[in-house]
Amino acid sequence: MFEEEGARPPDWEIRMPAGMKVLNANHRLHWRTAAKITKAFRETAWLLLLQQKIPTIERAYVQGVYCPPDRRVRDPANLQPTYKAIIDGLIAPSKEGRKQQLAGRLRFGLLRDDDDKHLLGPDPRLGAIVKHGQVIVRVWNLSGDVDASVSDSTSLSDRLTSPAS
Repeated sequence: MFEEEGARPPDWEIRMPAGMKVLNANHRLHWRTAAKITKAFRETAWLLLLQQKIPTIERAYVQGVYCPPDRRVRDPANLQPTYKAIIDGLIAPSKEGRKQQLAGRLRFGLLRDDDDKHLLGPDPRLGAIVKHGQVIVRVWNLSGDVDASVSDSTSLSDRLTSPAS
């Protein structure tokens, strides 16, 4: 939908540093290795959210874009564990941070929660080739459509192609 002519550009674009090792659903990493990569994505996403001064919104549509380091054929849906780690980082910096948010001692992230009432996506896409590879998260604010049905793709298309307000 983003690539369609006339589509509304994302409200925010969060670019992870190039060269970060990604989590792939087809890789069978040791749990400790996967936990380190997950933590790196969560913390980096939280810091970029704060650095870009992205406010807390009620509802968002998110695209996860993987820019590979070469031209090999890839399945962008296999990077779902990477996108999940980034989304988790955009919600809270850590499990302890989540407890502090709920207690009112820490600001909420992009959204109050990553359930289907607040988040549509992440929709996996492949981007242009980037040296060392890069993951980008594009966010559209859908806060005016909190009661809209998540499965209503027509209304989502209308929302993305309508002019930004």
